[in-house]
Amino acid sequence: MGLKSWLARTTQTPADYAVVYTKGLEELIDFLSASLVVFSGHQNLQEGDGPQQVVFEDSFEMVLSGYHLVTEDVTDLMEPSATKFQTEKLFPSAYRASTAFLSLYSDNAARKNMRPENAELFVKSLHINVAKRTAGHHGFDPEPRNSFTAIQTLIPTFLCTRMLNEASFGVEDGLGNILQDISLSTDGKTRYAFLVGSKKQSLGCAAPYLKVLMNVNDNIQRCAKDLRW
Repeated sequence: MGLKSWLARTTQTPADYAVVYTKGLEELIDFLSASLVVFSGHQNLQEGDGPQQVVFEDSFEMVLSGYHLVTEDVTDLMEPSATKFQTEKLFPSAYRASTAFLSLYSDNAARKNMRPENAELFVKSLHINVAKRTAGHHGFDPEPRNSFTAIQTLIPTFLCTRMLNEASFGVEDGLGNILQDISLSTDGKTRYAFLVGSKKQSLGCAAPYLKVLMNVNDNIQRCAKDLRW
């Protein structure tokens, strides 16, 4: 989303910026979705199984807990690809959760960095255009109005007071809300777990998650400052 110089020349209003911004956000949604998938493991649920741990600091613990890793390829883990992993059964759930979460996060970032009247214009356009861009993709209805409703219904799931729990990644934080939401398959037959990493062990989905959040913050902060919104 390296849009700073182009945006400064072409956007006239916060609503215009939101239209362009959602093009880049679409890429971030794909990247975050792929990151959640490549750092996941899965196991079949047995009748009577209760809740189990779905967040792990390292893959060894995941395997010992009975999860089958999606990939151990270092290239996949370092450069998650939506194109390569969109056929994984988990991807549609990860995509829908990522869409709703990043819509919410972008909404909040705009309200923190723009004057209220400009933030309202940006946010309204943001949600409309995200719905248009995701309609028909990975489980969202082809009709944008229905996609919009689905995203708005999902958004409250991801409300949180902190984005990342530095003491325990994925526990009582924004990342954890996403992982809990997608930890059970839609048919209830498969449980998913996730390698999140830690301060001592950086390999995990927390790193790309933070990268995406920093990208959102940087673009919205710079545009709001440059255009004096």
